[in-house]
Amino acid sequence: TGEGADEIFFGYDNIFRWAYEYGEILSKDHFINNFLEKYAYIKSNNIPERFLDYTKNLLAKDNIAINFVEDFFLNFHLPGLLMRADKSSMAAGKEARVPFCSKKLIDFMYRQPLEIRLSPSSSKIPLRRILMESKYSFVTKIPKIGFRTLLPNMNKSDMYIYVNDLYYKNN
Repeated sequence: TGEGADEIFFGYDNIFRWAYEYGEILSKDHFINNFLEKYAYIKSNNIPERFLDYTKNLLAKDNIAINFVEDFFLNFHLPGLLMRADKSSMAAGKEARVPFCSKKLIDFMYRQPLEIRLSPSSSKIPLRRILMESKYSFVTKIPKIGFRTLLPNMNKSDMYIYVNDLYYKNN
């Protein structure tokens, strides 16, 4: 699967560019509110306390926005995606591999400058360069699309509140 490429090579270019431009974090509460609106598409007053605590603890390690976002995507977002891929592949009776999640690759790319991963017009620059030299160069021209996880007639904010309420009512 392609899990890990977006997190390692800054494929979520809008949020990584935003964090880079944000620079140094002077107000942690203000930054967390802005980050959660960008990441979860909701106001932070709808976020569970446990998640807010996680982001605050992660933020305590570094006051540079791009570093926080990189750590967040590698340590929070990616494990959730890997769990989803693992459960889906097991349910289908298929074995899946995640080649981008190699420890060597993650260690090599960790804290590399933004310019190595993003250009003004595209993301995942190292992968694009490799693909351009292969018979699969056409892949670099296909626009990125995400997997829709919303229920019909629900926006991201409503969906988050619905799933959050459902989870806490059942636990």
